[in-house]
Amino acid sequence: MQSVQSYFRSLYFTHGILTLLLGAFLAFTKWEIIPYREDEFDIPFLISDAMIIVLGLIYAFIYLGKKNKSAKYRRGLGDKLTVYKKGLVVSWVIMAVMTLFSIASYIMTGDEKFVYVSLFCVLVLLLNRPTVGRTIRNLKLEDDEIEVLQNPFSAL
Repeated sequence: MQSVQSYFRSLYFTHGILTLLLGAFLAFTKWEIIPYREDEFDIPFLISDAMIIVLGLIYAFIYLGKKNKSAKYRRGLGDKLTVYKKGLVVSWVIMAVMTLFSIASYIMTGDEKFVYVSLFCVLVLLLNRPTVGRTIRNLKLEDDEIEVLQNPFSAL
């Protein structure tokens, strides 16, 4: 059996490692890479990066919403949280791919705009940190399930 504390600890660890790795890669890229600069080369990357960011954010939040909706109709709290965790991790991976594309665009073009876009993506990922309150709100849990989640030592 898994406790509520270990469930959220694994979510925090996954989220933290993903955010930390993306931030470290961005910092390393900014510090170490001296990219080649050519202005007419930037335009296709700017367009494709904007499209990937918009479509990625839309898809990540739609996917998470669908997973939240399907988790609401599961029977036990453990099953609900398993589906919820899958939705969170997949949406985080989508945001990570968007960030990596922006970083790769910066490496290829040298345009500082991609650094800011990457920072924005990391910030969006950072703001989507899982919490007990957000989980309760997203899954619209019953009162007895809320009591279980609020006790960190209860079994799922």
